[in-house]
Amino acid sequence: MENKAISKIIMILLFYTLNGQCAAIFSEKSKTLGITFKHEDGSTGLYHMTETAGGGIGWMDYNNDGLLDLFIIGGVNGKNKLYKNTNNHFEDVSQAMNVENSDGNSMGICSADVNQDGWIDFLVTSFGSDWLYINQQGQSFKQSKLDTGDNKYQWSSSCAFADLDNDGDIDLYVARYGVFELDGNKSCIIGKGVGENKGYCNPKHYVGVPDGMYLNNSKGKFSKINNKERGLGTGTDDRGFGVVISDLDNDNDMDIYVANDTTNNRLYRNNGKGFFTDISLISGVSINFNGVAESSMGIAIGDLDHNGYQDLILSHFSMETNTVYLNYKNNNFADMTQSKGLNRTSFMSLGWGMSLVDIDNDGYDDLIVANGHINDFIAEVDSRQTYNQANQIFLYDYKKKKLNLIDFEQSFSSPSTNKSSRGLATADWNNDGKIDFAVSNTNDHVDVFENRNNNSNNWIGIKLIGNKINRSAIGAVVTVKSENLIQRKEVISGGSFMSQSDPRLIFGLDENDSPASVSIVWPDGKKTHLKVEKLNQYHSINY
Repeated sequence: MENKAISKIIMILLFYTLNGQCAAIFSEKSKTLGITFKHEDGSTGLYHMTETAGGGIGWMDYNNDGLLDLFIIGGVNGKNKLYKNTNNHFEDVSQAMNVENSDGNSMGICSADVNQDGWIDFLVTSFGSDWLYINQQGQSFKQSKLDTGDNKYQWSSSCAFADLDNDGDIDLYVARYGVFELDGNKSCIIGKGVGENKGYCNPKHYVGVPDGMYLNNSKGKFSKINNKERGLGTGTDDRGFGVVISDLDNDNDMDIYVANDTTNNRLYRNNGKGFFTDISLISGVSINFNGVAESSMGIAIGDLDHNGYQDLILSHFSMETNTVYLNYKNNNFADMTQSKGLNRTSFMSLGWGMSLVDIDNDGYDDLIVANGHINDFIAEVDSRQTYNQANQIFLYDYKKKKLNLIDFEQSFSSPSTNKSSRGLATADWNNDGKIDFAVSNTNDHVDVFENRNNNSNNWIGIKLIGNKINRSAIGAVVTVKSENLIQRKEVISGGSFMSQSDPRLIFGLDENDSPASVSIVWPDGKKTHLKVEKLNQYHSINY
């Protein structure tokens, strides 16, 4: 462990150049890559609540060429964009691929191969209709509306694909914020006598709506199920913003976790047949340590403490912390925000998208958070806050078992500037084994960050190709052992905030250079064991 600690110190020191200036971990590359898209929320000064969410962002290899392409939620009028990766330069193919248009204000994205043809498909959530895009063998996408019921004012946010009823194929869960009518919009006075401004109302002014669960008929067509019959929420209290589907209790079925805005978060435990029990309160992930239901936005998931169980981190509104829920097995979680170092470092920021990924390939997950306020006048009300905010990088200190916030200058190189960010999706878009990421920004250009970490840590990348009815291998669990490191990661869809990250798994090996032992538990329970001798490259593994 002493050698690892020394190596970590050396790695941090390498972030500095010889003249004493900081060499940042991430460099912003959007213009260089040809990504010029700018988000528009359609704001008119009437403070429609839907404007606050911005838009998500997603990485996927839509044409199966081994290069990750970038899908960007456009916002108002559904002007979404698809950028094709042409070997580290990106070309706008949105119109040719038939992905620009939808009837509503587009919000989020999640992806999976839903019809088992070997080509990635995706869902776009919206204020209005949700749209399923079926891949036509990389040549175009065919659009179809998801059944969202009779309410045309329904506001869907995040989504995730997974096999929810253990029949082998990929089902769908859509988090929904509420019912919102533009003509019945409310605005509120923010500031209470000091710098008073008209602004967005507290979420509690709006009526929530039940989330939607959809079962796949094995041909890529989805049928909406009855929430009450399946044990899911049916009331109007919840305002869903984030969702992640994972086997949180390691019992070989997929559980659902929903982040709600100002109301209790939900953990639905799967009974193995697609029927659920709400165990939110008794499991400890409904409210924080102080018994408060926070303004939950995004979700990061990963095994932070290496105990073999998935932990959760939630992003929240300013004047609330981003909250860490450690998983202590048997559906027993604990709020460990303070001990993990997020109590003070996240208190003033307004967090949205977030991801637990190994930035420096030392074998331990770090944290990336996208921040930005909803009110552009917030500094007039509270001088401690700003509308445009710095995104944050936290490196995990395995010795002290906490997340350390890295200074902005060490995190991001010039000309990076603070923006009001929303969606965040991680991916190794240049296939160099270092985690990069993209961030969507409200009424601003997208940022694409390249990881410039220059340490010599080794890594292996795993791309799983599943069986005939779950080609995306969603729900598969991969464990990698290399000398003194044991890591466990899961293939998931969705997560973060209304965004989709790279489905491939990267395992940092620190300085270990011996062959790695790889064990895979496929979604149907089949197990595969192999030895990986070639490090610092990707390995495709078939079911």
